[in-house]
Amino acid sequence: MTFLSGSLQAIQVELDARDKAQTMFDVDDVLKLCGDLQRVGLCIDCGHEQDGVGPHSERVVCEDCGEPCVYGAEACLTLMED
Repeated sequence: MTFLSGSLQAIQVELDARDKAQTMFDVDDVLKLCGDLQRVGLCIDCGHEQDGVGPHSERVVCEDCGEPCVYGAEACLTLMED
């Protein structure tokens, strides 16, 4: 894999994550999680809320579905921005 193809693949992963986050979660609900002092992450693959995830975490393995698709609340909110 060349550097360019690896970079394009990484960009596609981010675009897919953005699309999933925008369709799976409500912005107001994610904002509420950002305001809480809880460390909750959201799986953009199955929708599971996972405890113990830092607000800026990305691609944490989901305890429910096993995919590396859990994002911290603030990271998820960033994904949802247009």
